[in-house]
Amino acid sequence: MVKDRFTLKDFYCVIVVYNKNLKDSITYNSLINVDGINIIVCDNSTNDFKNEDFLKNSGVTYFNMKGNKGISKAYNSAIECIKKKRGFICLFDDDTDVPNDYFKALISRVNEDNADIFLPIVYDEVGILSPCKINKFKVNRIKDLNELNSKNITGINSGMAINLEIFEDYRYDENYFLDYID
Repeated sequence: MVKDRFTLKDFYCVIVVYNKNLKDSITYNSLINVDGINIIVCDNSTNDFKNEDFLKNSGVTYFNMKGNKGISKAYNSAIECIKKKRGFICLFDDDTDVPNDYFKALISRVNEDNADIFLPIVYDEVGILSPCKINKFKVNRIKDLNELNSKNITGINSGMAINLEIFEDYRYDENYFLDYID
């Protein structure tokens, strides 16, 4: 049997913004130019930056979290609104510069592989920042992707794509405000 192919319309991009004008978000400005994706903004701001007004009539889904409720609650709010959909949720901080080829590469991998979670390779001035390897509670950088396996891989959230089927039986633990939610 041929598996269904995913297209841009099957990607739900969640941007969690905190105390920032959305128009100044690197992530928002990267994603708004990608035709076909769905954008969901979860606003954890403690001050009103008029982001809801800015997004009116834009087609972007907006959640005012009414203060900083934490990343896990923001993610869960987005998941609730798309829980019956087919596709992938892509998680982003508000300061992630999404490369132009991100979705082309992601769609290719999603349609080729049978994985449910995809982590982009994120570089910084030192080398590979994410993914990395974890041993109990200690996280270490890697020099080569071959150092990773299914038991030691971890990574940053921003840019991660997760099959929505996972969320049929799972939500983020809202007892964790920021760290260790993934």
